[in-house]
Amino acid sequence: MIPGEGKRFPILGIDQRDIENHPERPRNVPWAMLEPFEGNAKKNHDQSLQRLAERGGLDVTEMVAIIEGHTIRWLRDQAESSPARSPRERGSKFEDECWDKVIEYVKQFEGIAATELEFLRWFYQTADFGGGYEPAKQAILEEMKRSFEKTTGKKLPDGY
Repeated sequence: MIPGEGKRFPILGIDQRDIENHPERPRNVPWAMLEPFEGNAKKNHDQSLQRLAERGGLDVTEMVAIIEGHTIRWLRDQAESSPARSPRERGSKFEDECWDKVIEYVKQFEGIAATELEFLRWFYQTADFGGGYEPAKQAILEEMKRSFEKTTGKKLPDGY
């Protein structure tokens, strides 16, 4: 089966105006995209994905929270800390950001868009920092490695 085909998970809170104003926003997402995050859904909602779907699904903010491993408290904090002027604008701005993320997650899942990791691997393997001059490329990669390890406190995996 091709990723994205088959069972779909509904997105709550979509009305006719949303469909007209934002035709790029899906009404549902591939079920298999959310399956790896079922544990997060249970933590946040005390329900399985199946039960949530039976009850109408998740709204996009809740979907982003379970995909990214955030709690319900995180949702409230994000909506409240948005730089918009009014609570309504804050909620709308945060919801729009979540819509953008869900659209991107679906594209990545369906293989239409690259994931960040895919891009970074490609970049690392193909970037030419030295104009074809291998010692310059090595010097830049070594400096990037040192900087990464200093900044994060983590070692790079073997081969990098």
